[in-house]
Amino acid sequence: MSCFKLPVTLCNEIESLIKKFGGVNEGSKGKFTGLSGAPFIYHDNWLPDPSCKKVLSTPQFINNHEKVLALIDNEQHCWAQETIDANFVPCEASLIKAIPLSFDDCRDVITWPLNCDGVYSVRSGYHLLLDMDLNELPRTSDLSNSKRLWKGIWGLRVPNRVKNLIWRAGSDSLPSKSNLRKRKIPIDATCLNCGLEPETTVHATWLCPSLVQVWIVHFRWLIREVGMASSFLDVLYRCAERRNCMDFFAMTVSQIWTRRNRLRVGDAVAPLGMINQMTSDNLQEFLQSSLNPPKAPSPPKVAKWMPPPRVG
Repeated sequence: MSCFKLPVTLCNEIESLIKKFGGVNEGSKGKFTGLSGAPFIYHDNWLPDPSCKKVLSTPQFINNHEKVLALIDNEQHCWAQETIDANFVPCEASLIKAIPLSFDDCRDVITWPLNCDGVYSVRSGYHLLLDMDLNELPRTSDLSNSKRLWKGIWGLRVPNRVKNLIWRAGSDSLPSKSNLRKRKIPIDATCLNCGLEPETTVHATWLCPSLVQVWIVHFRWLIREVGMASSFLDVLYRCAERRNCMDFFAMTVSQIWTRRNRLRVGDAVAPLGMINQMTSDNLQEFLQSSLNPPKAPSPPKVAKWMPPPRVG
């Protein structure tokens, strides 16, 4: 048997991949036993949804650092349905209550989902990294899709400042706290709204748990399809598939970012629950003004000197 050393960066990537996949029970995969090894509700990847493993709902009546154990009725050996319904959006509540519970007295452990035995192997980790690299390579179709996306953004029926904001967000060039830290600006990168995660562009506009109440109203389908997107560009691509939603989506992002900027400097801000109504009002006002543009004033008449007629 030969031994060899792996680069530290590769080891870190493999370790992060292992953590990315949620923990399940060793003896009964996909089930929870409710013992102390249960994952944290709001911080771990434990939902059985490949596109969205982490809970997006904002904590309501349970502690932010509570474990999944708090959602289980140990006396009845079932999920505490009233607690779940009161603290999670309907799509997440249904997903949680559909997870089978194990009645065996065994501890939950982290397993590797890409092998049948649940044990990590270098071979499976290598193939996963290889697939991820291949998926990130640009293709001709990707370039054409990108061109079509940006063309669609500049054709939105929204103010030009909003188009510019969406373009900058898709390019990850907004001055989010994480981007400012990358420019060596010594600031705390924690999100002001939730206080849980670093404020990246996608977090500030989409992933922040406090924004679920905003997006769930008109974009439940987008939450279900995109989930924990790795970038705001991923959200844009998926939303652009439904062209009729893009105007409202762009205006909503603008309201969220404007509110974030006002909150950062200590100005008064409207509650998040009012974002959708404000977006609707602003969009209607813009569309109405576009239908009835103000009449341009007629140019003033320019007096031109004419020589007097000759006499004789």
